[in-house]
Amino acid sequence: NGRLYISAGITKEITIIPCDKVEFVHVQDVVRKYDKEKDFIIIILLSFNIRSRGIHKINEKFLIEYPFVAYKYNKLKVLNPENNYSFTIISKGRFFKYKLLDLIYSKCVNASFSKETIDKIIEYRNL
Repeated sequence: NGRLYISAGITKEITIIPCDKVEFVHVQDVVRKYDKEKDFIIIILLSFNIRSRGIHKINEKFLIEYPFVAYKYNKLKVLNPENNYSFTIISKGRFFKYKLLDLIYSKCVNASFSKETIDKIIEYRNL
């Protein structure tokens, strides 16, 4: 049970993430394009490379677009230079993202979380 199963898209393709490989979780506020409402995305840094549609290798474009995650990635890379890191971004799901954050927080005990992520988990638990 040390895995997260995330299904996404029309085809409900399942992405399997081992909980012991989750290194860092960050939440970033965004404005949805189609209805201009406030929402957030979940960015998960993983300490392994896998061939999957939902999981990508960290590249320069990703580091430029998310500077706080880039800062944390650089700190992780200094501590563990032999590890290869990848990421996944979860942008759809509205209320289910709160539930997913709470699940990640309870299952992935080795992961570190940003302050924004902790705030969203507290917000979910106070509903």
